[in-house]
Amino acid sequence: MEAKARRRAAARSRAVQSGVRTKSKVAPRERATIGRFFGDAAKVANELRSFQNSATALSSDHPRLINQYPKQWVAVYEGKVIASSKSFPEVMAELDRQEIPRKSVIVRFIDRNQRTMIL
Repeated sequence: MEAKARRRAAARSRAVQSGVRTKSKVAPRERATIGRFFGDAAKVANELRSFQNSATALSSDHPRLINQYPKQWVAVYEGKVIASSKSFPEVMAELDRQEIPRKSVIVRFIDRNQRTMIL
């Protein structure tokens, strides 16, 4: 019995570390409402992972991006630069040509002097 409990605890631990919940305490009715707002949980998790990869690539590769794309707009999707131009509209047009959903892309202007925007 004790071995079975340890295996269950280990499985829960792995699920927590991977971000997957093994058992939901959300009632089916609430789960359906949440699903209508956000869509399939697995799809949302994949989209978040993709966005995280893009954000990580943008921040960790910033020195390389400064040298490779100075004073240009870059679009990062799934951790890779997929478009760049000195013109923002050109970058957006390239996203449309490649049929990449705009909501899934991070677009940033690469400049040696980072600017701070105070709102």
